[in-house]
Amino acid sequence: VYQNFADLKNIDTPILNAILAINDEPTRTRQELTVTLESSHRVGDTVKVSLWREGKVLDVLVELGERPSRR
Repeated sequence: VYQNFADLKNIDTPILNAILAINDEPTRTRQELTVTLESSHRVGDTVKVSLWREGKVLDVLVELGERPSRR
């Protein structure tokens, strides 16, 4: 869990990708990410995902698909 972007810049272990926000709403935990997606969006919606990748913050548009079932 990262509280802000500065936390990501100060870690020793490289992180490939970290989701930071959905439509500018911060998602600090997996639970926040799930709640944001399930309460505000539907399959087929397009959302802006802000993520940390290779030392930079990137915004990408993503069309939501169905959530895979747990096995």
